[in-house]
Amino acid sequence: MSSTTQCLPRGRQNYLDVISSLRVETDQVYAPGHLGDGLTWCNLFLHDATKALSCAVPFLKANKQVEWLASIEGAGEGWWELTAEICPKGIELAAMIRANSGFPTVAVWANPIPERHGHVAMVVPPKAPNPVPSTKPITLYIAQAGAHNFENVPLARGFGTYAPRLFTHA
Repeated sequence: MSSTTQCLPRGRQNYLDVISSLRVETDQVYAPGHLGDGLTWCNLFLHDATKALSCAVPFLKANKQVEWLASIEGAGEGWWELTAEICPKGIELAAMIRANSGFPTVAVWANPIPERHGHVAMVVPPKAPNPVPSTKPITLYIAQAGAHNFENVPLARGFGTYAPRLFTHA
């Protein structure tokens, strides 16, 4: 059965509770290099978080997760990309509204060098409730595993100058 028919009730607090329950900042399974190999685990965290929210993104390497989200298969599982065509008031604003409303939303970047890894993270509501801003810039917040693990930080802390694509779940 499709994950879109079994989703947990959507809500800001449920979303934050699921992200918090994964303990991305302290659980050793997400610690960079915990297997002695120098690997980071953004892809595992994204998989675990979306699975806990009943809309799993497969456990693949980050670049492959980006491909899956953008594929017909990802769309068939309820994922869709936030684009300028469907978000005339701004992609970041749409992502913030979706995450603040409890809809799983992800930021993803595929490395253009195929043998190198990309990066993926969950877009999350900020810990302190904030009204939707009426002016730019909008600051998106993320939870991520990677070289540094964070539960709730501005997107730029995880992606730097890269411009990730944003996807959300139905």
